[in-house]
Amino acid sequence: MKISIGKALAAVILGLIAAWAAANLTPGTRLITGIAIGAPSLILLIVSRVQIGKYFAVLPAAKGLATGGIYSKIRHPLYMFVDLVLLSVIIITGIWWLVIIWCVPVTLQLIYMGKEEAVLLEAFGEKYSEYKKGTWF
Repeated sequence: MKISIGKALAAVILGLIAAWAAANLTPGTRLITGIAIGAPSLILLIVSRVQIGKYFAVLPAAKGLATGGIYSKIRHPLYMFVDLVLLSVIIITGIWWLVIIWCVPVTLQLIYMGKEEAVLLEAFGEKYSEYKKGTWF
């Protein structure tokens, strides 16, 4: 399964920042930092889920192509915001080694994104290719 090196590197960098924050910041600063990252991420996670609506699927399926709202700029906002919420928990708790555990679902999500994108490309062809060009992640 092909995993984007850029996406994997971005995830590792985020994880390292969270580990550093968990290990080096005071509890109060960790709390403020974690809330500053986690609260908006949780809200955007909920908004993303609402916006994908009937196209949501647990297994890769081409029910439709969500291209509005958050999906007009980010192809996989659900994954991104779940990961940021989890990182905020790591920062708040100050348990740096949780980043190692956090890497497992991130890696699985990257693999799953590849499968999703293959299904959508097959179903929507050039329309999906054009959509990808205008979005990040």
